[in-house]
Amino acid sequence: MRLFSVALRLFRLAGEAFFFLELNRLFGRFLHGTVHHRKTALRLAESHLLSHVSAPCRTVTISLPSNLAIHTIIVGAAATNPTNIGARPLVLLHGHSMGAASFFRNLDHFIHMGFTSIFAPDLPGWASSSRPLFTGDVQDALAFFLIPFYDWLSHFNLPSFTLAAHSLGAYLAHEYTVLHPKRVSRLILTAPAAITRNTPLQIAMWFNFTPQRFLTRGGLFAHLIFATLYPSTKAYNLPGFRDFTLFSNSLMHSSGDAAAAAMIRITRTGLFSWQSECVRPLLERVSRLHCTVHIITGDDDCLVGVHAVRQLHTAMLAAGNHATIEVIPGADHSPHICAPQLFAKAVMRSLSHFRSSHPYLQPSASVTSPFLFTS
Repeated sequence: MRLFSVALRLFRLAGEAFFFLELNRLFGRFLHGTVHHRKTALRLAESHLLSHVSAPCRTVTISLPSNLAIHTIIVGAAATNPTNIGARPLVLLHGHSMGAASFFRNLDHFIHMGFTSIFAPDLPGWASSSRPLFTGDVQDALAFFLIPFYDWLSHFNLPSFTLAAHSLGAYLAHEYTVLHPKRVSRLILTAPAAITRNTPLQIAMWFNFTPQRFLTRGGLFAHLIFATLYPSTKAYNLPGFRDFTLFSNSLMHSSGDAAAAAMIRITRTGLFSWQSECVRPLLERVSRLHCTVHIITGDDDCLVGVHAVRQLHTAMLAAGNHATIEVIPGADHSPHICAPQLFAKAVMRSLSHFRSSHPYLQPSASVTSPFLFTS
């Protein structure tokens, strides 16, 4: 009789849990809509962001031999004439769980710096690009990102280009440059991730259980987590940017998250103790490159500390590279988002074209973006 009573209680508990989860799912469906609706909302949010870019701009979807579709933003000369890339093309790679449109406050700056065309893909597994299922280890994770990137680049037939990237994108950009040194004429790494082998456990846990993974379930609970954790600062709440972040990460199967998690290893060392490490850290991959390397970071970066970034810069110099470093005061892990004007000045200095009164860093009649010169 006691066993029957216990079984009945467990059955009721399971029923209540199922009811809660189903209610949570239905609320999420009401908030976020169907997957098709979220994809449409994501494109609309991206269009809203790109409407603030004054340079010629368009989006295309590049079909790869692997049947993946890579959503791409093209700015500058190639946006109006695909055969006119110009002498100074720039390729941008976004960071973890983001998309190419996260550079929307920087695109006009790059064009004014003299880059003739800009090509920025949504990396596979994120935003509007294909999200193939990921399984495997760190080598598979690199292949997951770099093979499609290589095929995507082949579509544009760029002989050489400047490669600028943020966070995980910066890690991938360095790996690509090591593998294809003659293609990259200049490398700009902004807040590069995965620098040291030692990784704080809380950061490792974040990469394995990101808020985005909750969002893919689309529930009310997931929405509350997003609303709680999303930054409250003005830079991250410009019109369209919050929606872009939300719908980029609420689509099903964020396989980019799973691939990135493979770069972090968490091992149990005791009954209630664990340790974590980056499996393939940048510091152990540094070598002599054929191009100049510019590193930019914020001094308020809680994910990648300034000390680690300085270690990377020192290692770059020790390997015989011509490398520079810029630390942006008050900037977080995404200085190109939170302080776009200071970020632009840092890039200008690194390119040796900076002047304290450079006309491109002052508002002018030719620049119509309301966000271009605000930080």
